[in-house]
Amino acid sequence: MEGTKLRMETSDFSSDSWLLSKGIILFLGDQMNIARQMRRDLAQTDSRLISCRTEKGVRRILDKCAVDILILQDRSMARPGVGLLHRLRHSYPDDPFFTLLLISPEEHEYLSAAFEAGIDDFITVPYDRLTLLGQVRTGIRSATLRRQLTSKNDNLSAAVTSYEGAFNQVGALAHELQEKNQQLEQLNSLKDEMIDIVAHDLRNPMSAVEMYLDYLIEALPNLPEEPKSFLLNAKTLVADGLTMLSELLDISNFETGRIKLHPDIVQLKPFLVPIVERMNLLFRQKGIHYDLNLEEAPETWILDKKRIGQVLENLLTNAAKFSQRDSRVRVCVSEHDQSLNISVEDEGQGIPGSEISIIFDKFHKGFAKPTADESSTGLGLAIAKQIVEQHQGTISVQSRIGEGSVFTVRVPSHPPLPNHTEESLQVAHVAQ
Repeated sequence: MEGTKLRMETSDFSSDSWLLSKGIILFLGDQMNIARQMRRDLAQTDSRLISCRTEKGVRRILDKCAVDILILQDRSMARPGVGLLHRLRHSYPDDPFFTLLLISPEEHEYLSAAFEAGIDDFITVPYDRLTLLGQVRTGIRSATLRRQLTSKNDNLSAAVTSYEGAFNQVGALAHELQEKNQQLEQLNSLKDEMIDIVAHDLRNPMSAVEMYLDYLIEALPNLPEEPKSFLLNAKTLVADGLTMLSELLDISNFETGRIKLHPDIVQLKPFLVPIVERMNLLFRQKGIHYDLNLEEAPETWILDKKRIGQVLENLLTNAAKFSQRDSRVRVCVSEHDQSLNISVEDEGQGIPGSEISIIFDKFHKGFAKPTADESSTGLGLAIAKQIVEQHQGTISVQSRIGEGSVFTVRVPSHPPLPNHTEESLQVAHVAQ
């Protein structure tokens, strides 16, 4: 059994099948008999051995081809202070050759100095063939791995350089974007100023025109039908223009923070009923019926009376604009989860699902058209959203095409309330 095992190992080694690497080996030394012996020992492998006697010859070979293993037989290498290997490493820093020192047993005391000089390993002469083949295999693998590592490092360096270029470019773009944003902010500020100036400058003369039209309509009751209709149409157009100017001023003032809320404790029924009743004229003109449900409404709430009234008027106006004759508008006020809920439900044309997310955007006009060709600026809902959010509340809509829409305003129970004591806050919620 043991004889068989020994024969198998000998057969495996003698075939040199275990030395799979192909490499170039450079021998530096003056004992050519050792070089010839090594060449014979490596004959069954794919490796090639080149022998040189001088440092100059070694440099000539290193300049021409990639060497995997450098074998140094020069005895001076084992002695302290020798700089041959230092010079080679310095001259060829990127060459990953593996260095072997051939040394006699009596020179082992100099191995420490040899390793300090940069030797990777050593072989004691006379050497064993299998030891040589094993060291050659190790050296070729080491050189190959070093080249691969160098290649990966080069690729990494190139990638880092590329990324640095990209980062620099991104930085430049970010700086440019910042400058553009600053320019946009300046332009936006200039736009707001222009809107304010134009709206203020136009509102006074348009109000005067509206006053003159009212005077003419009242002073000329017997005016023929055609010119009288011209006056009425002109009054409608001026009123629409004034509404647009007011809404433009409102949205600009909200966005720039120039409008501040003035919340107070409000008796809800005396506050809400007149608002809905004022809209009754518009409802009657279009044959629309309305219901106001205050059964579940609290008696008082803290809010800005003027601004929440503006929100409700906007929602009721929209409900009237987009509802058909003989339809119904329902207004329901209740308290739920410590919020005041005001819902306005109509039986109008409805809103497509694709428009729900943008219905409160400025100047948005959806596919639905007013049923009596009323004008629309597309600012009413945007203003309502600004007001509700300043109350720390929310406004939302649910809708189906052909079935109508439900707009719901939720105002929390404790919005900012300046100049009121804690006792005042408690009074606002006595009725639950």
